[in-house]
Amino acid sequence: MNDNIKTTYAKADADGVRHETNASIKRRVSKVFGFKTKSVVLLEASFRSFQLDGIRYCYCTSVDFAVNGLGYSTDFESLTMNEAFNI
Repeated sequence: MNDNIKTTYAKADADGVRHETNASIKRRVSKVFGFKTKSVVLLEASFRSFQLDGIRYCYCTSVDFAVNGLGYSTDFESLTMNEAFNI
């Protein structure tokens, strides 16, 4: 995860887990790869978790998304076009 990009989490769910918000994931994609945040359409994502002060947090480690109808996949380090996610 890039330490220079703000990551935000939703309030804890019924299980006490806080998940990274869609807005946060879109912001990370936009900052890392230069897309306009409004153009990013999230499709599928993978998450990892960590615990801090007794609260479990889940953050996005990779995401499949579309921009202007073209599909992409990223792990926030590399970006590949992915025709399976063209919309």
